[in-house]
Amino acid sequence: MKASTIRQKLNLFPPCLCRCVARIRHGRRPLQRKEIAARSGLPLRKVDELSRLTSWDRVPVEEMERFSLACGVDLLRLRRHVEFMFSPRSKKAMWGHRPEFYAKAMLTLQSERQRDQA
Repeated sequence: MKASTIRQKLNLFPPCLCRCVARIRHGRRPLQRKEIAARSGLPLRKVDELSRLTSWDRVPVEEMERFSLACGVDLLRLRRHVEFMFSPRSKKAMWGHRPEFYAKAMLTLQSERQRDQA
């Protein structure tokens, strides 16, 4: 089943995945939550809250945009981010830094892919 609404399409790459791919200039060092807060202008507590969400459903559009852009994710062009998530390089880079976010994000992305293929 393909995503039919904008929210459904955006939920294919939820906030926890944005947080997983947040890097300094395409490097290996992940962005710290303070850096994301500074880039987005969102409070640190809000960044922490968004980082744990598996859906954009209850997130206002303005916060969604600010958070994703601060993480370096363009929600309208997700192809390179999805490719990065499944590359061996990303597993090596992310597993040591945020295993709980990575595992949650990968489960979310894989279940979405399976649901789309059915």
